[in-house]
Amino acid sequence: MSIPHPIPYQGSKRGLAKVILSLIPTNAEKIIEPFAGSSAISLVSAYYQKANGYFLNDINVPLMNLWKEIIENPESLAGKYEVLWKKQLGKEREYYDFVRNQFNETHRPDL
Repeated sequence: MSIPHPIPYQGSKRGLAKVILSLIPTNAEKIIEPFAGSSAISLVSAYYQKANGYFLNDINVPLMNLWKEIIENPESLAGKYEVLWKKQLGKEREYYDFVRNQFNETHRPDL
């Protein structure tokens, strides 16, 4: 079973997920994932209902803001990404540079 991960991330614990998951007791109160990055362990744990709650942490604030939007406002975020996707068609590189510059200035997770 392949569990989708919305964020490809260097250093992801995705490859170690089965091993780490085997060490987590069933019905844990909360799983705390420091250095969350792609949140691979929390995603797999949630899929298998290993815990009642999850706490994600990472020093990368824009990344954590993106996770917050994914969790709290998935439909709104998906709509914003759909608009971005359509705007870039036919001018992919120029639009990428534009969005990257905007993100570097604002750190908005919907860019």
